Amino acid sequence: MRPLPDDLPEYTVAAPAPVVDEVYREVINIGRHNVPMVDYHVFVRDGMTLESMLRKSRADGIQYGITADANRLKSDADAERWLRPFAGKPVFFALLTRDGEWTRRLSKGVAQKFDYVIADGRASESPGSVDEIVEQTVERLDSEPIDIYAHATWLPKAMRERADELWTEPLMAKLIGGFLRNKVAVELNSLERLPSVRFIQRAKEAGCKFGFGTGNKTAAELQRCEFGLQMVETCKLDWKSFYAPGSWWPKAVERRWAA
Repeated sequence: MRPLPDDLPEYTVAAPAPVVDEVYREVINIGRHNVPMVDYHVFVRDGMTLESMLRKSRADGIQYGITADANRLKSDADAERWLRPFAGKPVFFALLTRDGEWTRRLSKGVAQKFDYVIADGRASESPGSVDEIVEQTVERLDSEPIDIYAHATWLPKAMRERADELWTEPLMAKLIGGFLRNKVAVELNSLERLPSVRFIQRAKEAGCKFGFGTGNKTAAELQRCEFGLQMVETCKLDWKSFYAPGSWWPKAVERRWAA
């Protein structure tokens, strides 16, 4: 957690009244049981401003992790420039990675200014099998500093209809073992609706942590973590099942940065 400074200016932008519907009641009810109501994977897209996002955050009762794409940060200076507008704002800073190359572009000191690192689990090239996906994922988990893994159990379009068949118990166990061994939380992704109930239940039984996430491509896609809320109820997840930056263990950049 990062304390806010004592000398912040008074915030005067009027917040919209919350829409008190069933989803809002779920957010309040789950949050009051100490589950962190945070969407850890939020992008500032066209038509969005930080101020409009903060208004939505307050209205929905969900805090945001504003996310930088590591592929766009070519140096420490780029990362510092990205971070500067968010200084002192009530948001988390997230770094999204698709491979380990970012650790050669950014220094550890600058990487530590982000609250956590999210790995995107969608392959840039179509893998040949689920075995290959699991091998590649576990290799990343064992070699990169990662706090949250997004799109776990993602499959290329051609494989999705057979997902239940292809994700065998041994493959799920191997992937879950990688998450546990490296203290990586599993994202409950709102857009892809991943991972499956079966995987979440196995991961929960093994002791994995979870976190809400969207990874919005547009302003309209940033909603209210409905899939994650549903999984809390369906899979009986409680506060002990949820990741919070720095609460269970030091962040991955501090634990796993290669010398």
